[in-house]
Amino acid sequence: MSIVQRVIIVTLLVLCVVAYCKSARAAPAYEPLNVMAFDEQGASLSIDDVTVSAASHQFRPLATLPSTNRQIARWYRFYVPKATVPLVLRLTRPVSDADLYFPRSGHAYGVVHIGMRVPFSQRSYPYAWPVARVTATMISSSPLYLRTYGPTATPEFEPEALYVRDRSTLTRGTLFFVGFIAAIGILSLGLFLYLREPMFILHALLMAVSIVYILTSNYLAWQYLWPGAAVDGRFADAATFIAYILAIILFGRSFLSLARRFPYLDRLLWGAFTLNCLFTFVIQPFDPDSTVIAATAPLVNFAPLFLLLIAAIVCLRSGFRQARFFITGFGGMFVIFIVFGSIYSLAHWPANISGLLGSLAFDFGVAFDSLFFQFALADRVLSANRERNEAQRNELSAQQQALATQRTAIETLERHNAAFTRFVPHAFLEQLGRADIVEVQLGDHVEREMGVLFSDIRSFTSLSERMTPRESFEFVNAFFAQVGPVVREHDGFIDKYIGDAVMALFSRRASDAIDAAIAVQREVRRFNEERARVLRVPIAVGVGAHWGKLILGTVGEERRIETTVVSDAVNVAARLQDLTKACAARIVVSGALVNALDDAAGYCLRAIGSFTVPGLSHAISVFEVCDADEPGVIIRKMSTRETFEEALRLYTTGEYERSGHLFESILRNNPDDGAAAYYRERASMDKALPETLT
Repeated sequence: MSIVQRVIIVTLLVLCVVAYCKSARAAPAYEPLNVMAFDEQGASLSIDDVTVSAASHQFRPLATLPSTNRQIARWYRFYVPKATVPLVLRLTRPVSDADLYFPRSGHAYGVVHIGMRVPFSQRSYPYAWPVARVTATMISSSPLYLRTYGPTATPEFEPEALYVRDRSTLTRGTLFFVGFIAAIGILSLGLFLYLREPMFILHALLMAVSIVYILTSNYLAWQYLWPGAAVDGRFADAATFIAYILAIILFGRSFLSLARRFPYLDRLLWGAFTLNCLFTFVIQPFDPDSTVIAATAPLVNFAPLFLLLIAAIVCLRSGFRQARFFITGFGGMFVIFIVFGSIYSLAHWPANISGLLGSLAFDFGVAFDSLFFQFALADRVLSANRERNEAQRNELSAQQQALATQRTAIETLERHNAAFTRFVPHAFLEQLGRADIVEVQLGDHVEREMGVLFSDIRSFTSLSERMTPRESFEFVNAFFAQVGPVVREHDGFIDKYIGDAVMALFSRRASDAIDAAIAVQREVRRFNEERARVLRVPIAVGVGAHWGKLILGTVGEERRIETTVVSDAVNVAARLQDLTKACAARIVVSGALVNALDDAAGYCLRAIGSFTVPGLSHAISVFEVCDADEPGVIIRKMSTRETFEEALRLYTTGEYERSGHLFESILRNNPDDGAAAYYRERASMDKALPETLT
């Protein structure tokens, strides 16, 4: 589209608006009769105060009171003019609070709240501007009273039909532009989701903020955005305008790459925006009646936009061709503002028509620059795609070669990582707070409270004597293949293999160690079933577990590092595993582990005494976990648990004969009770349980 075509289109649109405004009739004047007013001084007054008290004598002609932009409370008293058509009362400015009082029977007064802070859903008249319908009860010989809070605003009467026509025209025009801008915003959002280009989401954000500002400046936001909220009009207008300027700056500086191309312009732009915020929220509210501030306000408010336009021109002159659409959008918006502003100033149309023209001119200007911003984005994306395609064609062969090299390196690295993981469990690295094995340093260590599990194949030496070295390795690895997954399924990891023994650690819950021990014994049962099918002798495995503090870390020297665990807890777990042989028990755990359980009652536990471990100054209590036994054995052990505990108590107090009889009775009921057999044997020799586990 050439420049001449664009000028013709803009001219036609201007002529259409002018034709509409000439055809529109000005609203006939219905001035309130005998308007009197006074400003509140001090405490807030009620309707009774201004009608029956001395305050009623403060009313004086409205023309004698000054007009101000400050937040003041002013009372008006006036009469409804005679009219042949229904009237509405509206204010010339959108004040925060406005209460219209009208006489009822007797001396009572009704009230209609019409201020901007009245939520739209609670307004008696469904229009955004503060307005009230003149009802039959308001037309009488008694005056109406109006209290406003905010900048001074004059009450006016207007035929309801003409007011509805003007507001409907403004609403339809505004919503047309809102729909147009929303369509552009949705398009930008879709392009962002497809292209992942940040400028599109900034443009979509700009469109959203533009819609909010257009609706707010035309007082339609109270109807469509926050119908149930009490929002002050002046604050909403100032806040949305600042948000609109900020959104334009964010989009413009991103599109023009201003921080990279011309950082001094970028800093100047942010300085102008900061001054705008200071002027809007501090200087203007401080002295809203200042003529100097009022004259300076347009320059300060639009300074960031002028600077952004200048920055775009500088970028275009430096060779950034995509800035031409950006300049067209901004320049067109300013031209529209200037043209409509000139018409507004020279035509001398009635206030209702001038207000409509000004509102739609702003909406049209914003829609115009929004459209050309979209063109600018499209042009930039197309240019970037052309440059990107050219670069891709030049580098395609090099990238393919680099990709092949990288793939080979990644595959090698993955194999190395997999190999390292088999030697050093990743869970061990996590405990050390290291994400990768290359981060591990000599001397790294951490203290944790964990569960330690030891398992050992009983009589492995005699089994291995009947095997070749190859068969021994195959046998041990076949057993470890059953144990490893069980440990990992219960949130543990294997720290090391010690011959035919396994040492595993559990950091989350104490129950994980016991559950893993039970699961290991069940895997041993299935392992034996497989061995039986090939006529191999079954194996027996003892498991000991303990819960306590330990230190995980690395030891060695610069050329040779190994991970290890240093703690008495490891020694205790190993001794408990040894105790399974003496007591013919499958699983033996410490009292510390039992005490750390969240639900010890969920397991079949039986106390089997207290022992002293070399290196510890105190004895530890020991429990047998019976859950891995045969169902019948579990039932018999649990049914004789109280008898066993009583026999154990007698034994520890030196009453060997009585304890021996009780252990004997337990064995008659359950010949497979290894712990009872162990204590019966000790009692028959009148010897106490060894104080030390060796």
